[in-house]
Amino acid sequence: MAGIIKCYNNECRDYDLSEADHCSRPLQRIQECSKGKIKKEEEMDWYYKELTGNGCICGGEKKSGKSFCYTCFKALPEEHQKDLYKRLGSGYEQAYDTAVEYLERWVCQ
Repeated sequence: MAGIIKCYNNECRDYDLSEADHCSRPLQRIQECSKGKIKKEEEMDWYYKELTGNGCICGGEKKSGKSFCYTCFKALPEEHQKDLYKRLGSGYEQAYDTAVEYLERWVCQ
């Protein structure tokens, strides 16, 4: 089932079925893609729930409306911190994903 356009972390390309089946995070299947800016409603809901939830990726607690707990947020480089102030639907999703990748690689080992 190759040739389905999917959007994942703002990278749009054709993914083959094996990539989709072995992905650690679900890929969003869409019919049209405008440089990764089209997001399915379910994906936007997921980011909203993460933002408004009380759990941080480290397992600790965070304040609703904050992306991470204070400790994780301060562990991020300044550029990553600034990017997390982008609005949902206007770059926040990519900023969050980049921050999570950084924290998982360098902090939450």
